[in-house]
Amino acid sequence: FMAPDLQSQRALLKENLSSAGLAPDDIDWVETHGTGTKLGDPVEMEAIVSELGSPSRRIPIGAVKSNIGHAEAAAGAAGLTKMILALQHGLIPANRFDG
Repeated sequence: FMAPDLQSQRALLKENLSSAGLAPDDIDWVETHGTGTKLGDPVEMEAIVSELGSPSRRIPIGAVKSNIGHAEAAAGAAGLTKMILALQHGLIPANRFDG
């Protein structure tokens, strides 16, 4: 695994918003990768806040790993499944925090 890069994550968010024809204010929820590391999570959060954040609103942030643990290769599929179920049920599941 490589160390996360803030500038690359910010550029990816900008590129994805542009490709989708969306503005940061169009985003209502972010399901993070949430690696659970002292290095990765803060970098991911800083990129999200810098590209999508706004002092006037709060965006729910999720991390399926807080619900089921780190699934390595299946983590993306688990996050997508969580998003689909949340949209179907109209609920954003809580994250589990230990400590």
